[in-house]
Amino acid sequence: MTRALHDWELSQQAGPVDEDELMARTAALLPTRSAHAAGIAPLHVVVAGAPSRQLLRPSALDDASLRRDMQREAVYGDRPVFDPQQGVHEPVIQGTSLLIAQADAQITLDEQGNVRVSRPARDSGRNVRAIGGLPSLIEEEVRDRVADGIRYVGWLLNRVDPTNRLRRVGLACRLAGIGYLPWRTRAEAAQSPNSASMGSGLEAADSPPVVLARAALLFDTTRLADDITVRLRRQVR
Repeated sequence: MTRALHDWELSQQAGPVDEDELMARTAALLPTRSAHAAGIAPLHVVVAGAPSRQLLRPSALDDASLRRDMQREAVYGDRPVFDPQQGVHEPVIQGTSLLIAQADAQITLDEQGNVRVSRPARDSGRNVRAIGGLPSLIEEEVRDRVADGIRYVGWLLNRVDPTNRLRRVGLACRLAGIGYLPWRTRAEAAQSPNSASMGSGLEAADSPPVVLARAALLFDTTRLADDITVRLRRQVR
């Protein structure tokens, strides 16, 4: 804990960063199109680091221990971003990026330390079918999944960059495949499971890039997730 607090203090003292350049790199990490099943509504959390540099050598992405740790944290961490009931595909290298994936979720890490965590924003599995009601985006679930994605990136950057060469980050989020899915709270869905106002019909809603101290990914996760969720809700509704 003492080390983490020390890193937080150092990150606050970091030198100037070209924020416009960092925000542009962060926005470029958001996928323009994503293949997904109807109703999945993929949620993408992306983080770019500064200063821009090659953080990882090509051989680092081939490291078996890194791949194993990424998979284990994604599936069995305190706040998993993968479905434990699904298998994980064999990791692959795509250009300068390492891809860890399931059927509907994936994590990418590139040599610059840029990270994207993508997963469904809603559970369309058997739990939802058992409960019944209209397929919906549930606000609390979206917020939790945003927070889990942010925490995972914070953990991963600590794993690959323990000396904090990347001290500032850009953070952005995209909720895709929205269509006319209603956006409701759990209480609203419970009160009226089969009736809701349809969504805006947008293909995607974005929370634009923000620049922050890297340590905020782990120390300020709840506030960041709250702010992102509010921005997404305003567009979907």
